[in-house]
Amino acid sequence: MSTTAVGPVFVLFLIMSLSAAHGAESSASNREVARYRQWVMQMKDADRGPFARIRWFCADGAVLAPASFACKNHGGGVQHGEHSARTREIRAAGYPIANVLANIDSKAFLAANEHRETLAQMLIEQFLFQIDDGWILRRARYYRGAFQEEDERRAGRELLLALVASNHHLQRDYVLLRSAVRVLPHGVRNRSASIVRQLSADLSDRDKSFLALRNKIHGSPEASDAQRVRDFATARNNADSMMAYENLARAIDELYSGSASDDRLRELEKRTTKSTAIHSLASAARARLRNANKPVARMTELSNLLAALRDSLLNIDNATIRLLVFDVSLALESDLYVATSTLIQDLATADRRTRSQWLEAAVQATYGAGLVSQRQRAALLDSAAGLQASTIALASYKRELDYLALLPGWSAQRLHFHFGSAIARFTQLEPKAIRFVEDKLRGSPLFFYAQVLDTVLRDANRLAGVQNELFAQDVGAGLRALNPGLARGRLSPAPSDGNFTADGIYVLPETTSDLPPVAGILTAGAGNPLSHVQLLARNLGIPNVGIDQNLLPSLEPLYGKTVILAVSAAGSVRLTEDKGEGEQLFSKKARAEDQVVIRPNLDKLDLSER
Repeated sequence: MSTTAVGPVFVLFLIMSLSAAHGAESSASNREVARYRQWVMQMKDADRGPFARIRWFCADGAVLAPASFACKNHGGGVQHGEHSARTREIRAAGYPIANVLANIDSKAFLAANEHRETLAQMLIEQFLFQIDDGWILRRARYYRGAFQEEDERRAGRELLLALVASNHHLQRDYVLLRSAVRVLPHGVRNRSASIVRQLSADLSDRDKSFLALRNKIHGSPEASDAQRVRDFATARNNADSMMAYENLARAIDELYSGSASDDRLRELEKRTTKSTAIHSLASAARARLRNANKPVARMTELSNLLAALRDSLLNIDNATIRLLVFDVSLALESDLYVATSTLIQDLATADRRTRSQWLEAAVQATYGAGLVSQRQRAALLDSAAGLQASTIALASYKRELDYLALLPGWSAQRLHFHFGSAIARFTQLEPKAIRFVEDKLRGSPLFFYAQVLDTVLRDANRLAGVQNELFAQDVGAGLRALNPGLARGRLSPAPSDGNFTADGIYVLPETTSDLPPVAGILTAGAGNPLSHVQLLARNLGIPNVGIDQNLLPSLEPLYGKTVILAVSAAGSVRLTEDKGEGEQLFSKKARAEDQVVIRPNLDKLDLSER
């Protein structure tokens, strides 16, 4: 069996991922990693989690038993949980779990060569706390004294101020810093669509009957989802999980409870002098947003403001104001998520020009969220503007849309650049860490962008006469190309035991949490460029096709038989039974003659920047 996939970016990412995973594995043997994974599982159910006891940690290095003002004569200090022997061994092996912010000296942290990697690992751990019911702190959350909220908040703020004070970090690591501001405690509570996604994912992992509602919340969110969650919890009548469902419902209520950004913009206006550009920006933004009552106008204003705030940061000298700008940006993103969740309901009736304008605004917002560079934004905006001409040739329409379709891949690569090695490391201890990139993408403005892009790509394929064939039958839009490639393999439904084979072409739900290299994928349901299955397929170079639910019965007679899946870069899909032609197509000689030719657009190639 064989598979041939296109796209040098996929190959490059796979090499980077394997290198990161190899580096993570090199610090500990397979046997040691298995032992550490078992210890992590035990920490989840331990009353003290990763801690052995509570201690005072004094400025002069003394470690003292709990007592009032224990460090008074030792230069001061902080009280928190002391790592257990197992936790210390895991950390020494290169897996930085159970991080206590109060222990971090900001200057020393930034002076360490590996501080960017350490920060990424800290953020991955925070993600695991959210999606896995506290992860290693599941029971230790109730271990009194393990964390001192005031000390964590103070230390988190000091660390963030030190990070944002660096122009170098702002230019190179904007998305990393913004992720840190989102989750590290610093005295500001940020609403987040990601929190809603994470809480709902955690609940569906624990209660499979919640999966349908979880998919609804992830795919077509709205304010009324809070009541749906409460109704579901009432029907389940499970006292042990009632609080978890209520926490999710409250997070949804909070997300949709009016503007999150107005107070932050007012504070930014108040704390800056009238002569500064950032004061003028905040003042004008508040006025425009007050007048932008319709979702379209509000979405446009919020998107442009997100981009403007990112561009303004280097012109601000005060680290405290810089941190406030990050908090304003996150509040704006929360408001944008609410505005676009309303617009999603209008996608079916919006005309082509309107949708191209939505794409243009979403490019600005995605840039403001740190997921693309200035050069990428400029090129994408040119393509979006090209769609808005009064008349446009079909070839040009398709070409510009294909270029706009690069944005999800670019954004995923940017996140992998900053978090890839941390994800590879943490996945060895906790497989759920693999969801990090998907969560960040689908909780960002890119979620709306991908849904709009999907409708216009389908429109372009229809106009171009792209044909999709399922066992010699033309099925129109029933099949949709998600990732191009050519594969031959045994057609199978998703294995209940999780035992995938490399020669299988599998019919999978969008919610599949993990996937080894397989020959091909048919994603049941709408399919989305930001779905976890598609991100995995893109990273591994696996051909992937979205298939409508009503076509699934047509596949059942072919389960267990060898089929050929062909997905063209232009969007055509063909799934046929292999009746012998595959031997020639996939022979060793044919594979040896395969060539991947990269033809970059020389007008956009810039080798002057590293």
